[in-house]
Amino acid sequence: MAYQMEKVDVWLGFLKDKPEALAGALEVLKASGANLEFIFGRGMRGGKAIYFLAPIKGSPQLRAARKLHLTKSSKTLSLRITGPDKRGIGLEIARALGEAGINIRGFSAMGIGGKAMFYVALARKDMAGAQRVLKKAL
Repeated sequence: MAYQMEKVDVWLGFLKDKPEALAGALEVLKASGANLEFIFGRGMRGGKAIYFLAPIKGSPQLRAARKLHLTKSSKTLSLRITGPDKRGIGLEIARALGEAGINIRGFSAMGIGGKAMFYVALARKDMAGAQRVLKKAL
């Protein structure tokens, strides 16, 4: 099985860092029909939390995103990579991009049931080059 790559906009938002805050935001997105495959969050200083989500597609989901004050970055884009989980695949991705001079702005990965999924955040200007590099490396 070959690795598949797709450009994905990752959305971000801010919440109060308290119980149920994330669940409330996710409820709004669920009601809009969103089927999220990527959710990442962390607490910040000052009682706030930041969270990242993908994908958000279609008018109802875009309205929900606006309601939640979510934004998509104009400077970064993520490359979603899916394929077989094998030892060292994260290293292969990071090394290939690094050797090509492409800076990784964010990196999330998960492997389960023999499959792996990566979200690699890159500057939009680097996306085409990253795809070319990774098609050769993987």
